[in-house]
Amino acid sequence: MHYDPPRMFEKPFIRKLLFCLASIASGWIAAFAMSPASFWPCLFVGLSALYYLYSRTERPMQAYAAGFLFGIGYFTTGLWWIGNALLVEGNEFAWVWPISVIGLPTLLSLFTGLYLSIARIMTPPDTAKGFLAFAFFLTLSEWTRGTAFTGFPWNLYGYVWAEHLSMAQSFHYFGAYGMTFVSVAWAAAAGFLYVWNKDPLPKIICIGAVAATMGAMYLVGTARLENNPTTFDTANAVVVVQPNIPQNMKWDPSATQANFIKTVRLSEVPESSFGEDVPENIFIVWPETAISPAVSDMPQNVETLRRMLGGYKVSDAHLVTGILRRKPDMVERDGVMETAYGNSVALIDKNLSNIRFYDKYNLVPFGEFIPFQKW
Repeated sequence: MHYDPPRMFEKPFIRKLLFCLASIASGWIAAFAMSPASFWPCLFVGLSALYYLYSRTERPMQAYAAGFLFGIGYFTTGLWWIGNALLVEGNEFAWVWPISVIGLPTLLSLFTGLYLSIARIMTPPDTAKGFLAFAFFLTLSEWTRGTAFTGFPWNLYGYVWAEHLSMAQSFHYFGAYGMTFVSVAWAAAAGFLYVWNKDPLPKIICIGAVAATMGAMYLVGTARLENNPTTFDTANAVVVVQPNIPQNMKWDPSATQANFIKTVRLSEVPESSFGEDVPENIFIVWPETAISPAVSDMPQNVETLRRMLGGYKVSDAHLVTGILRRKPDMVERDGVMETAYGNSVALIDKNLSNIRFYDKYNLVPFGEFIPFQKW
């Protein structure tokens, strides 16, 4: 199926500009299928639009441009938050903010563009084989960005069903990348059918296949939920503490102690509030980096934690907290030995005698470290 544009759009520059803007817009729309908007039809609109634009390409570099610009729209919208840590007042790396909100999406978009150009080389897009190649290579681009280097599988297309529990049950059977392939095939189907030069019957069959598989996944997921009802374990309780401290106050040295005391007081939940079912174990969960070296280095704070956990007389209390941990081992950087730190989670028992740490090893660029900082 061919579309004849109005004469005013026949100028090469105007057509290229519209192609670029449409590619970015399709990615922008698709991003609203993910949290926090979570409006899944946006993925169908965005990927179908991308498929139509992809079908209009004649050379691999044009397909690359369509995929790359789609990625720019998709990732800049989905990763707008990543530079927020740099905007805290007094942050010496605030100047990096434009690089963080543009640089990382640009890097991720390279994968989308690369794999769409490969798909374009393999087979033309107006065939069933071309459609499957599009879905396969777009899924492969998601797998690559999720595993290459440190990996960054943020907003995989399959995650569109994360907040729809019946559909999300299929992750149990197909995994994140299997659901990504299925979701891409469903979402791009309308764009493919628009350019597929076939009689109505094959197109009707294709529409029926999409509807049938979506319906089947929904019914299977619903049945799985009904056959596995939610059960409540009264022997264990989780107390989630959110002190709601602004970032600029969280890292203000003059507010460190007040922040710590506020978090402790919010954690002192009377055991009577659980009614007759007082749990055997209580796990108090604090936010990421709730404890910094400035807090843990003060002996009175250690005693405060001991009193807080010891205040639970019936239950065995544990604290699960994020901690900016000063590691015992030094690291060498540019020939100089420096203190090593970890963004960690700590499990602390009632007597503070058994503390276990887990160090996060896959850090978020710009949010938790500055790439290429030594240069």
